[in-house]
Amino acid sequence: MTLFAILLIVISAVAHASWNLICKAKAPSATFFWMLTLFTLIPGAPVFFSRYTDALTALPLPFWFLMIATGLFQTGYYIGLANAYRLGEVSIAYPLARSIPLLLTPLVTALFALGKMPGNVALCGMGIIFCGGVILPHSCFADVVNWRKYLNASVLFALGAAICITGYTVIDKEGLRIMETCAAAPHGKLDAAFFFLYLENVAIGLWLTPYVLIYGKERQQLKEQIVSLKSCSYALLTAFLCNGAYLLILWAMQFVDNVSYIQAFRQFSIPLGAFLGILLLHEKTTKPKLAGLILIIIGLILVAKF
Repeated sequence: MTLFAILLIVISAVAHASWNLICKAKAPSATFFWMLTLFTLIPGAPVFFSRYTDALTALPLPFWFLMIATGLFQTGYYIGLANAYRLGEVSIAYPLARSIPLLLTPLVTALFALGKMPGNVALCGMGIIFCGGVILPHSCFADVVNWRKYLNASVLFALGAAICITGYTVIDKEGLRIMETCAAAPHGKLDAAFFFLYLENVAIGLWLTPYVLIYGKERQQLKEQIVSLKSCSYALLTAFLCNGAYLLILWAMQFVDNVSYIQAFRQFSIPLGAFLGILLLHEKTTKPKLAGLILIIIGLILVAKF
């Protein structure tokens, strides 16, 4: 994994932790994420349609199947995350949703023979990062093994979000690989990342819009939030941070053989989010938080070196 790719992911983690800090304060709904998608598509349209329309008809059918699938997984992630935040503690739901894909992604890539398998030391580092992510949000070490903490709807939705993160991450890497083989597709790595990200938001909109319109509570929230300057401002800021973060991830994906490395380094956002929570939201510094931070750093070093 190149140093440039690591740098992209670290910058992405800062943006990712920032937009999740907004989510901690706001407890977003699926409607909020629908607005986020809308505020991505509208300002991005002039750039997309002035530069990339020729590529739309040149891409093969498998690419479009992957795009539909990644839109579904991204929508599932948004819905899962929104419900996990609504029904439980954000400090537990978010690290679980982010950490579990660390275990699932290497399994999926190995199962489908997608890219070069990470070495044993790197896999060990991913396991250590996972442990750190699970330990970090708890107030005491006894809570880490208290199974009652995990038997609730919030954790179930967080698990669903984790599965969706794994799904869209693996699919996006394959979609970018197909683009590399298509002569008419954007071939500059940043260009390809923007092109893919915009189409992904279109796919999210196609899946998320029916959910928001059909589900009564979401439809009511849409009526209230779309005319609220405060809600629109939050959604616009989050759209910039969220999509900026993932644009860098899509860019970094093009520098790695196996997307498991991307998944590992994205966990930098967990300790960063914890630090921002302490600094800005005045959250407590606990022993598990410090232990989790140390484990994540050790794991990241192992993944970077091996």
